[in-house]
Amino acid sequence: MLNITPIFHMWEKTIGLHLSSNYPVKTLARVPVVLVIWFLALAIPFFGPINSMMGAFLVSLAIYIIPSLTFIYVYHTKAAQEASVWKPPKLLQNCFTNFVQQIDSFGFFQACYQCPSPGKAH
Repeated sequence: MLNITPIFHMWEKTIGLHLSSNYPVKTLARVPVVLVIWFLALAIPFFGPINSMMGAFLVSLAIYIIPSLTFIYVYHTKAAQEASVWKPPKLLQNCFTNFVQQIDSFGFFQACYQCPSPGKAH
């Protein structure tokens, strides 16, 4: 019922009953909307699986992909990162900086991590 309420309000505005406070008249005016929705439900009985598939695709797109791409687009330059209102806490900055420095010191997938270089002696 909650999802169809905006449709009811649009229908009442279309036929000129939106200013009326007479509930029985509004109820009778909503019958054509209910009949159209009922007809569509009978005409498309397999809409549930289609709705589930589209919902799964669109929810993941709306919750994960679009915000991530927007964040990357907005903060892709160093100037935008420095001008941002929100700054990460110092603890996170220190941990992340330390992590980056460690990666720079030995790199990814080396045979021996933090081993002395071949030219250096202990």
